Amino acid sequence: MKYIKNDLVTTLINQKVNYKLKLVKLFLAISILSWGVLGYTTKQWAFFIPSRPACEPEEEEREKKGQQEECRATGPTRGGSIITALIPEIPSYLTDAETEDSPRGQLTYKASPTFWLYTFSPEDKPILLEFKIRDLSSQKIYEKTIRIEQTPIFGIISFALPKDLLELKVNGIYQWQLSIDGQEEKIEGYLQRKPLPSQLNGQLSPEQRIEWYAENGIWYDLLTELAQLRLQDPNNSQLKEQWDTLLEDSDVDLGYLKQQPLLDCCSVSEAN
Repeated sequence: MKYIKNDLVTTLINQKVNYKLKLVKLFLAISILSWGVLGYTTKQWAFFIPSRPACEPEEEEREKKGQQEECRATGPTRGGSIITALIPEIPSYLTDAETEDSPRGQLTYKASPTFWLYTFSPEDKPILLEFKIRDLSSQKIYEKTIRIEQTPIFGIISFALPKDLLELKVNGIYQWQLSIDGQEEKIEGYLQRKPLPSQLNGQLSPEQRIEWYAENGIWYDLLTELAQLRLQDPNNSQLKEQWDTLLEDSDVDLGYLKQQPLLDCCSVSEAN
């Protein structure tokens, strides 16, 4: 990866986009890492449960207090299942005066972005995830049931926003929720689709796209691009270091998931 020019960093500082700037520094720091072989085995992660609590207080209590906070993890269900969304801790949508340069929610360029979940489920039966997404401009709610066939499961999986459910509008802002088997506990987040810049219409390499996403704080696409590279080349130590550093960033705060495997094993389908 090439180094970011100083004038770009200065622009980001002037815009006070701290999260974007941290991602720039993050990828500058890891661009010179050497190549090697990964040093962990499946035995080290097989029965690990992340030490993160479920979200508190409940959504209704947060609304009473005038809070809108993203909620990343459920507590264990009766069967012991846990899901955690891979979204940053930083509530980037909590801005009093919103402009085009002060996004609400984590960003994507895609009409159908990919969601990444850490899933812990010791039961040998399919998992049903109730997925809802609300268009904040029209208040229309879209719902879909996602079915995960391969269980037990311990690792990070993904699913794309179903195109027949909804394609995100450019500059549209959305709130999404996910729950297991109709359980009361939900994980939730916000996202916003930004216009695709002309620079990304050319023939950029995956590494160049990752650098662009990092510079501009495009979380969903950054995570997906890096995860897909890791799935294609799981023994690439540089990609592993990049992944670890991204999750460990103080504004992301997902370092407790860095040893969890990325799984390309699972059939994730729509149940309705």
